[in-house]
Amino acid sequence: ANIPLSILGSLKSNLPMEMKDDADNIWVTTSSEKNQLSRLAGKRGVGETEARERMAHQSPQAEKAAAADVLIKNDGSIEDTWNQVQDNWKKLFPDASTSDVIKVPAAPKASAPAIDLSTAELKVGRAKPSQAEDIANFINHISSGKTNLTRIDVMTAFGEKAFMLLVAGDQLAGVVGWQVENLVARVDEVWLESGLDLGFALNVLMEEIEKASQELQAEASFVFVNPDLAKEVDIWKNLGYKAHPIEELQVNAWKEAAREYLQEGVEMLFKQLRIDRVLRPL
Repeated sequence: ANIPLSILGSLKSNLPMEMKDDADNIWVTTSSEKNQLSRLAGKRGVGETEARERMAHQSPQAEKAAAADVLIKNDGSIEDTWNQVQDNWKKLFPDASTSDVIKVPAAPKASAPAIDLSTAELKVGRAKPSQAEDIANFINHISSGKTNLTRIDVMTAFGEKAFMLLVAGDQLAGVVGWQVENLVARVDEVWLESGLDLGFALNVLMEEIEKASQELQAEASFVFVNPDLAKEVDIWKNLGYKAHPIEELQVNAWKEAAREYLQEGVEMLFKQLRIDRVLRPL
């Protein structure tokens, strides 16, 4: 393959030399001490003392930066960081395409002819950060004004999750947000246009999400949806999902993931993706 093996961000000075030699490019991100402390406190609720201890256990930024072929300064906005990544990627691969796999408007134009979403051809693709404005506009449209997301809100969300897009014809018809962490896949956003064949739409979306999750060795999948969508019991049953009390989950990591995301007014559905566990406690 012509895609480089890169060592990102947390490069350690004691990495085996052969691993460094196998990398075509080493990319490193840096950030000021002030921003590191602020982000650890804001995102993870870490106190200053613990944050400084964590930072002290990492190899010095200057040491990492000295080994970098590409240095990304992560002290500005998310958009600024993304632009640095894009610019450096284009320098490395000027002939490579960075265009979106699926590029469509977030909502049909008023002058566009209506299409029958129940019979339209459906395509699924993973979103890129450059589609953040489309995603924000679509979610605001589906929520009928209950959300007021901006492109920056979605760009920020990309730091923690991925988005899968559902396209019907040439129209964006669905957005699903999900992430895989600690071998657990979690869908926490499902936004779909009315008029879709709901069973078919969820089938093509979840099939792609589960495929991507299993590539990351996910053992289990949780879907957190509103009660109305959770009532579609037959659809979810056909997809292998069902309501599952947290206390009856077999693995502590699964229970922790369920408790973290289950909120008031949200229903949880569960599916085990693999029988053989990747990690087992000693």
